[in-house]
Amino acid sequence: MSHKPPEQTTEDIHNVATAVEEMTATISDIAQRAEQARRVTANAVANVTTASQRVDELGCAAQDISQVTDVIMEIAEQTKLLALNATIEAARAGRLAKALPWWPTR
Repeated sequence: MSHKPPEQTTEDIHNVATAVEEMTATISDIAQRAEQARRVTANAVANVTTASQRVDELGCAAQDISQVTDVIMEIAEQTKLLALNATIEAARAGRLAKALPWWPTR
């Protein structure tokens, strides 16, 4: 086993210390970037959650609108039937009125 001169050992120690400092700086940079990525991801998850809730709310609103539309359609159908019935009754009343001699006509 050969012994290195003290200058070489000092230089080796200095090189190791420099490498450790560079690795520490790199690890710190990676940690900062990982934290930044975590924040961006958390923000994205929050935005997706909010968007999902809004889509659910829109789905509920669409169901409510559909129910109101169904009620309006039912009312329209009933109104149409009532109008048809009123037309038939008016025609029947007109025929009966013409058949009665005492009914005043213009």
